[in-house]
Amino acid sequence: MAATTSRRYEPGDLIYESEPYIRVIRRDLWEISCSCCLKRDVELKRCSCCKMVKYCGVTCQKAAWKYHKLECPFLPRYTDGLDHFVVQMVASLILKTKGKNWRNITDEVMGQKVSFDDLRFQNFQLRSKPWYRLYLKVIENALKFYLGEENVPNEATLLKLIGKVDCNHYNFGEEKTEICALFIGASKFDHSCVPNASVHFNGKSIQLKAIKKIDKFDKVTFSYCRMFSGLEVSTIYLTMKDSLGEGGCYCSDCSQPYGTSPLTKILDPPRAVHILEETEGHLLMASLMAKYKYPMGWFSQERLKQLLKKQEGVLDDTNLARIRSLALKCLMLNGNDFEMREELMTLASWVKRVWGENYEELTEIYEKLIEINAKLNDAESYKYYVNELIRLRMICFGKEDAVKKALESLIRI
Repeated sequence: MAATTSRRYEPGDLIYESEPYIRVIRRDLWEISCSCCLKRDVELKRCSCCKMVKYCGVTCQKAAWKYHKLECPFLPRYTDGLDHFVVQMVASLILKTKGKNWRNITDEVMGQKVSFDDLRFQNFQLRSKPWYRLYLKVIENALKFYLGEENVPNEATLLKLIGKVDCNHYNFGEEKTEICALFIGASKFDHSCVPNASVHFNGKSIQLKAIKKIDKFDKVTFSYCRMFSGLEVSTIYLTMKDSLGEGGCYCSDCSQPYGTSPLTKILDPPRAVHILEETEGHLLMASLMAKYKYPMGWFSQERLKQLLKKQEGVLDDTNLARIRSLALKCLMLNGNDFEMREELMTLASWVKRVWGENYEELTEIYEKLIEINAKLNDAESYKYYVNELIRLRMICFGKEDAVKKALESLIRI
């Protein structure tokens, strides 16, 4: 059963806050970040036992010891690899849940109790696939080397733990690659491609805030992935399966027949088939080039302009394929400043039509508009988008973060 509200919420209201049950920091950050508060650019001291992680002071070291003591004896044996987050997350779960009944490990969300046992996992059906069997073997061998064979559970339990990590983890930080965390209570909130809340992790806790008016007894949702501002989700398939994994997306918008929801709205069905196929090809190519760090020079501004022209009158401006095409042109690539400014303003208007004026991904559009208006010496527009950026960040992340991030953006520009 999904989490529903017991009261009304206004944009910016805090709905839910919780510390992670498990949190893992990317291996290369162990040397430069406090393992507890994640502070950088401060004097750090190593844990005197494992000599692997660092802390900014005694307070953080004491606060972290409750859980660090479980992994401390094993960390010197840890070997970094491509599956770092999965290995460390599963290892932490093995140590933290050892000898405990999973039903007794609980969190509370809006009056509903959620247990670790309740966390979903969907990998049993993948066991027949050769690539997944190889993946499991790699994880199992890494865990045996790290924790010792005697501490690695049987295959059925290990499969459940890996599945729970795969289905319930969240990534945060720069490009969402710095921190991986698992929250028991947050699993109660469903994904929606058009959510009414946004999620933010401040290093210690997850915060869920309303971005729209939410009435009493409404279902609270947030998006598990970026919808348009990250090339890692640029591929658009009719079922949205590439954005959310093998099973596809089953939110209310994606459950509607293609062409009927705002995100898939079609104006000219006969012409749409070929236009969608061409658009998908461009977005897939962009996604692969970004993933493997190839230069994006193949995508000329003129080529994308022609694609967007073909989409006119065929795909509605709220169609996700069209939104992502324009985002690729003006948000991911650079071009003429005057042209990009017009396109970014158009993109912002399309985004607001679908997700509203408080949608988090608008921050990236506003930051680029601030940068361009600074270059064009347009003081009035510059000031407007600075104010919009601060307003938006206050709703999504709170006052302190809004001012801090806005200043960082302005200094960078």
